[in-house]
Amino acid sequence: YGSEQASVKAALGVTAPGSKVSKLSKLAPELDGVSTEDPGPAIRLDLDDLAGELCLLDWGSGPASVSERNQDLPVHTMMNGRVTLTDALEGNGLGKWSQRLVTLEDNPLVLPLPPVDDQPIRGDMADIPKALAHIQDDWNSGNSMNRLTAWNLGRQLKNRLAKKLRGELPAGAVDILVTGCEASLWVGEQFVADMHMSFKKLVVKSISSNKVLGLLGQEFSMPQLGHQITEGGWDLTDSIVLLVSHSGGTFASLNVSKLLQASS
Repeated sequence: YGSEQASVKAALGVTAPGSKVSKLSKLAPELDGVSTEDPGPAIRLDLDDLAGELCLLDWGSGPASVSERNQDLPVHTMMNGRVTLTDALEGNGLGKWSQRLVTLEDNPLVLPLPPVDDQPIRGDMADIPKALAHIQDDWNSGNSMNRLTAWNLGRQLKNRLAKKLRGELPAGAVDILVTGCEASLWVGEQFVADMHMSFKKLVVKSISSNKVLGLLGQEFSMPQLGHQITEGGWDLTDSIVLLVSHSGGTFASLNVSKLLQASS
């Protein structure tokens, strides 16, 4: 589980000293009734590591311990006043503070880590039928996020091909760009190969997220010598970009999503 998203879930279900014990009291009876205050559900905040962001956590009462010249930085109170969070963010930010917080408990989109298996390879192989059945049931349900995403992808492709027929886009402009890192990129490359076989007139490309960042995400571009992507070589205007990431937090893929927002 080598990802930031997985690491912050590792402590879920563990009762911290001084926290309220409710449904977990049966698991930790020695801590029952330690505190009458509930600090609230566990949350996750993803820092903007592309533009640059720092957060200062101050535990206890009193004002945040920031320097005088940083007194104007936004300060947020969390855990029922037990901690303050001072946020220093470069650029325009990622949206409203409340919308950036991801609830880790009682969230149907955030699943707990699976139990530890003494034979992880055997466990992974045993999970394959269940995982495939889950995928099929999800698509067959008719109201899943996968179905909604596929419908939106088809609509965007239809609109884009119509623009090419009207001459509003160059024929060689990239219709779909698939990017990722390592194993995720390999899955994306197979998807691109399948798309080429099924839709001959679609311009579908796959490239490493690191190469996209190196070429387009630096003040001085880093030429990707020996690779098909070059500065000005691919027309990515309004291209559909698919980012493949198992964790959703891979540095390069996450920052490509921010980089290409203005052009795709």
